[in-house]
Amino acid sequence: MISFFRKSSDNYFVIEHSNKFSKKDIKKLSWIFSGSKYLKIDSITGSYIGPIKEMTTPWSTNAVEITKNIGITSITRIECLYKTKSDYDQMTQSLYENPDQNIFTITKVSEPVIYIDNIKRYNNEEGLALS
Repeated sequence: MISFFRKSSDNYFVIEHSNKFSKKDIKKLSWIFSGSKYLKIDSITGSYIGPIKEMTTPWSTNAVEITKNIGITSITRIECLYKTKSDYDQMTQSLYENPDQNIFTITKVSEPVIYIDNIKRYNNEEGLALS
């Protein structure tokens, strides 16, 4: 399940977890997130920028470890979302419209493995600029 904590009108924490939070858990998380408010909603409205869903950020890995150290073991991922105001890095970030319970659900199918017999020819054909 997904829960949202609002830090400000432009900044949210999105938490993926397997069990409902107790009041004690919510209090701990609010403290960790600098007084962010727990929202009892399934989605937030608007356009937000956050990390691509296929790549858990190093920040998330550290944040999840901290929550385990304070006794909240059901969290698997924590990410930040920001209201869109400018361009974003499409290589590492995604645009999320009305993020909901499926924000981290991966729907892409992996492409098949390509076996390359001649790396030099493939480099030239694909314009990879490998040295």
